[in-house]
Amino acid sequence: MVIINYAGRLGNNMLQYAAARIFSNKFKIKLITPPISGSGDFTSYVNPNTNDEYFEYSSQTIIVNNDNFLNLLSKDEILKCKYVFSDFFQINEFVTNYENDIKKVFIDQTEKKSGVFLHYRIGDIENTPNMIRLEYYLDCLNRINLYNGVISSDSPNHKNVKIISEKYNLNIIEKTPLETIDLGRKYNNLILSEGTFSWFIGLLSNADNIFFNKRDRFWHGDIFTSKKWIGLNYN
Repeated sequence: MVIINYAGRLGNNMLQYAAARIFSNKFKIKLITPPISGSGDFTSYVNPNTNDEYFEYSSQTIIVNNDNFLNLLSKDEILKCKYVFSDFFQINEFVTNYENDIKKVFIDQTEKKSGVFLHYRIGDIENTPNMIRLEYYLDCLNRINLYNGVISSDSPNHKNVKIISEKYNLNIIEKTPLETIDLGRKYNNLILSEGTFSWFIGLLSNADNIFFNKRDRFWHGDIFTSKKWIGLNYN
């Protein structure tokens, strides 16, 4: 069986679930942890899992983490035992080589909205080097040259959010985390913040233009790897 020890918030939990499900489906071992966590229920956001196979398994428990996950996933066969996923799996090689598999875990969408969706993470990283500078967002908007759309932030009253909103005629929206991902992925132009949550907005979209901050130092895993995305360097 496969069990997930969820940690972090919604974006982290979605990636943890995707890693465990890809693993369980490859080796036909039952994933018993549902796609739900303390940060929000995303049960209705995933495609049905058709892997209902059970095997007799040994009493051995293997902890799956960033150090051994890819090695286990690369094998043709593994021990039929209990696998406990206990990490964030923000691994460059995983999200690069399994990008389509991760996307297939979640319900697809075909709708495309015109305009721009801008995600600005501030709340838990305000006044730290992790908070992206205002200039990054202004640069992205100038390159797109659009003056309609929405801006989503965990700090909607922050001065930077209001500057962007007023200058580029973007409506400030406040939605739940899952609603934010679902709305953002429908837009044709995305300006992402950093972290797994914002990354998922881009991953699950069919947008023509996706901007992200490609800095030399980052505080999350090396997951912004898509060659189709436009990276700007604002350290």
